[in-house]
Amino acid sequence: MKNLIIIIGMLFWFQSANSQQIYQEWLDSIDLFHDNDNAVDLLLSSDNNLYVLGNSVTSEGSSILLANYNDLGSNNWLKTLHIENGCYANNFILCNYSSLYVVGAVNDFSINSKGFIAKFDLNGDTLWTRIIEHALNREVYFNSVVCDEDGNVIVGGNSIIDSNSYHMDYIILKLNSSGDSLWTYIKTGDQDNQLYKVALDSESNVIVVGDDCTFKLDTNGNMLWESEFGGWDCVLDSLNNIYVTDKFLTACLSTNGDTLWSHQLIGSPIFHYSKSLVLTHNHELLVAGSSNVGDNDDNIFVIVYDSLGDSSLVIEYTSDTTPNGNSIDRVSNITIDQDNHIYLIGSSKGAVVLKFHHNGNLLWKHNYRSSDSLSDGGTSLCLDLSGNVYTVGNSQTITSFYWYDIIVQKISQNICCIDFAGNIDNDLLDNIDIADLVFFVDFSFNGGTEPFCFEEADVDGTKSLDIGDIVYIVDYMFGSPQGPLPIKCLY
Repeated sequence: MKNLIIIIGMLFWFQSANSQQIYQEWLDSIDLFHDNDNAVDLLLSSDNNLYVLGNSVTSEGSSILLANYNDLGSNNWLKTLHIENGCYANNFILCNYSSLYVVGAVNDFSINSKGFIAKFDLNGDTLWTRIIEHALNREVYFNSVVCDEDGNVIVGGNSIIDSNSYHMDYIILKLNSSGDSLWTYIKTGDQDNQLYKVALDSESNVIVVGDDCTFKLDTNGNMLWESEFGGWDCVLDSLNNIYVTDKFLTACLSTNGDTLWSHQLIGSPIFHYSKSLVLTHNHELLVAGSSNVGDNDDNIFVIVYDSLGDSSLVIEYTSDTTPNGNSIDRVSNITIDQDNHIYLIGSSKGAVVLKFHHNGNLLWKHNYRSSDSLSDGGTSLCLDLSGNVYTVGNSQTITSFYWYDIIVQKISQNICCIDFAGNIDNDLLDNIDIADLVFFVDFSFNGGTEPFCFEEADVDGTKSLDIGDIVYIVDYMFGSPQGPLPIKCLY
């Protein structure tokens, strides 16, 4: 053993590794009727129950699907709702930790579509469904839903005035927890103006964001003000200031509707597509989207604005780093953790999850791709208090058709080591043996594969991978008397 240590000590370089490690703790695929299933969104409750919303399309029409998982990946239940000739969901919420509300549209092939609101308990059972028809037999559909602390639910969507030109009205409804209508507000439109989001301020006033405007209604459905700035997403801060963004501008509006600042999205790509907003704990605004920078070439971007609206950081990501190379990289959703680190989900040579340090450095990426010939994409993500990342997305199943399964997964950060460290080569039996030593030496001195789990390789617990770990594991394997066990993992 002494000779082995001397020989190792004579070598003149050592590759260190101190990067954050992740691993896929579980993955599940939802293939309801062996047809086309598409993810819409996911929600995580305070007790780490995960709720997944999707749509399932068959030859008999479309149905809503709801699924529930625990944090170990067990599917507690899977429920469907089929209304009339078919229906599809656009959005859902978990209201006061007691019920789920889903909104969307009913597809009735004999007349125009109708909007619907459905309430479910936390076992996925349908409590009530309300179908909203237009008095003039116009098409109605709902895109967004929120609830207040009293359990009232507010939904927003559109009614189509002219099916040829797609001129639309905005329609907003408020219902109580029993599904009784409290009020309806319709704002007349004169062009193709989608309503994208409804939100509530701290006084339960309703913020409505659409293509051409943002406006506020009081709790009784009366118009308080309207701003010319519209958008595809919005967030509110603790002062009830409202941040909105679209493909050209990001703006901050006061609680009274005054424009505090507005900025054109920076850079000069052919096309910007801002998709999602989030506020950090430091009162910075993060705008995530995609930029078209050439033919078949889209990059993911995140713009960081300070509280005055000045851009303090721009993050760009492309999966193709070759000169003049093209890649389609698009973002669907953004969130942050307790340290203001940034998480994105979207599509980039398959479904992708990206984590950036709040200074803009890429910390890790996780790809899921079922096959090089198929198309996969991420839809939404959320984090629990331990930093585990839950995602939902779609995976194409048949190359000749746009048929997909829903993919749900949990990605764990820095908890890949179970029991004791030492399983450096990540064998399935979790053994600590000579193969682990060979793996570590090859990584350290020959540029071999990096250990899958940092904590498994950090056998001496010093938070770095160095010569001390090799000495430690050699002493444990060959020492007389035998050296101490590798350290016990945190999990």
